[in-house]
Amino acid sequence: MSVEGAKVVGVDLGEIHPAVAHDGERTIVMNGRYLRSVRRYQNKTKGKLQALLARKKRESKRWKRLVRSKKRQQRRWDYQITDIAHKITTNLVSTLHDAEVQTVAIGDIWWTLLSRHWGGAV
Repeated sequence: MSVEGAKVVGVDLGEIHPAVAHDGERTIVMNGRYLRSVRRYQNKTKGKLQALLARKKRESKRWKRLVRSKKRQQRRWDYQITDIAHKITTNLVSTLHDAEVQTVAIGDIWWTLLSRHWGGAV
């Protein structure tokens, strides 16, 4: 059941650009730089905390304090990443709505998993 004259957009999901939409004439690229910077900072801080944890005696008072701090920061980053992803998708949907798009086809990325080298263990 297709409507005559209805706009169709294909959307590809990615790491650098969370979403790229193309309707045959116009391309919409969503910028994921802020999301990547938050993830980069998250990994940097997690590494520092993990190095500090490795120097503490397990189950000691300072070790427990660091674990609690790490969990609290991780929870904050998770909420922040969820919020950023929500803002990106909301922006994409509102842009497509303004362009009067009726159908959105989201690309399947299963083949990218097949092209990876898994080191002999799949």
